Amino acid sequence: MLFASAFAWVVLATGLAIAASTKPVMLVRELAGGPLGSVAIGAGEGGDAVASWSERPLVRAVVRVADKRAGRSRWAISGPLSEGENPRLAVDGRGDAVAIWTSHLGPGAPTVLEAAVRPARVDHWLAQTAISTLQPADEGESTEATPSVTIGARGEVLIVWSAGSEEEPDTPLAVEPGRVIQAVSGSARTGRFDPAATLSRGTDFAQAPQPALDVRGDAVVVWEAGLRSTVFEGRAIQAAWRPAGEGWHQPNTVARTNDSLGKPHVAIDADGRSVAVWERERVSATPHAESQPTAAIESAFGNASTASWGAVQQLSPVGEHASNVQLASGPTGRTIVAWERDSRTSNAVVAASASTGSRTWGTPSTVAAWDHIAPPIRICPRGAECPIVRRLPTAAPQVATNAHGDAALVWEQAGGYRPFVRAASWPATARNWLAPVRVSAPGASEANVAVDGSDDTLVIWQALGECTKRCQQTGPALEVATLPRDGR
Repeated sequence: MLFASAFAWVVLATGLAIAASTKPVMLVRELAGGPLGSVAIGAGEGGDAVASWSERPLVRAVVRVADKRAGRSRWAISGPLSEGENPRLAVDGRGDAVAIWTSHLGPGAPTVLEAAVRPARVDHWLAQTAISTLQPADEGESTEATPSVTIGARGEVLIVWSAGSEEEPDTPLAVEPGRVIQAVSGSARTGRFDPAATLSRGTDFAQAPQPALDVRGDAVVVWEAGLRSTVFEGRAIQAAWRPAGEGWHQPNTVARTNDSLGKPHVAIDADGRSVAVWERERVSATPHAESQPTAAIESAFGNASTASWGAVQQLSPVGEHASNVQLASGPTGRTIVAWERDSRTSNAVVAASASTGSRTWGTPSTVAAWDHIAPPIRICPRGAECPIVRRLPTAAPQVATNAHGDAALVWEQAGGYRPFVRAASWPATARNWLAPVRVSAPGASEANVAVDGSDDTLVIWQALGECTKRCQQTGPALEVATLPRDGR
């Protein structure tokens, strides 16, 4: 059933003159209000697809979803699931779906983490469930405090988030309050959820958790941690394991350093073998030293049966500045990692593949690269003696795989400072990435991607508003395109 709000948006179905075999379809167009946010898409092996996003028609944001059945081109847009923002989405191979979001009903009211599920072959979403009341995030902490969700092959759901801790720090050197990682398991087929479990030490500062589930129900969660003890105070990537049918094991440390570690991601194959990736930003020993490329992508392999991790490997070449790392994997163990490489005048999207069975990464390859002269930006207050730098628009790559190991990658490529979305696919039977294709008009953002069981790639993004015949500026639109398995 299509749903339309008289105040906020209209449903349209139109195409853009894009050089792709399947033209984009416009799902919604905002007539007023702020931008669409937290755009996500997922697909089942049979071809069912689900999209989610947030919009702000009046004062408060609402969460919306859209569904497309296999073999159909029409998307059905639901009414609002709830008032809320920062939605996250996960879809399993059967087509079961789960969405999570946070809702905040005003000053003095708590922030609540909520979830809703839609079992496969059911035409509506079940009533939302309140998962937890969250401690408000500190200023600048929005990304780290955002909950994450994953779904297993049998519809098992795992939701993780960072919450405030009431435990006192171990050492007086620690001035930050503790934060812990919490997790809730549930089912996308019944909508039932278990009580929350705490995974990390309350005396540490833990944030940015990311979960993964295998087909047997083994689970692993990784997060960024600030370790506190009498002998060491630094940054770390930590992980906790939960074998199928058991409780959570004590967390162990994947990597630790005095540098800054963050943005971890994790994947696990059908045999419980896992891989984690993260970003490492080296801290200069010389105060006020000129900035040099110091950010790198690192990785480690682990195993659920032993709850242990191997040696840390650096994936990005020494001397390059790498950021915005993303990871995707399927039951076969084929894993794809992608990141952005940038300099003062150019951007590139780089990817590498690995097998969790062999525990080795292939040589990183450049999927796309482009030159760019960025506009000058002052990096300190006006009047101060400071350099003027040129800041490039981010490529913000996103990667996805299906159960067979077919992969797809999307990113935002700047053209005249108005980025457009490009996509590339890597079928499991191919030796490398197919040639990238452009899938949007200039002015796109918030791109996301999914791959269904037929190796078709679904790409979704937010498009800029446009001027109507009477030159009334409309709001942003949400567009989606399906690219066939040959990537063209």
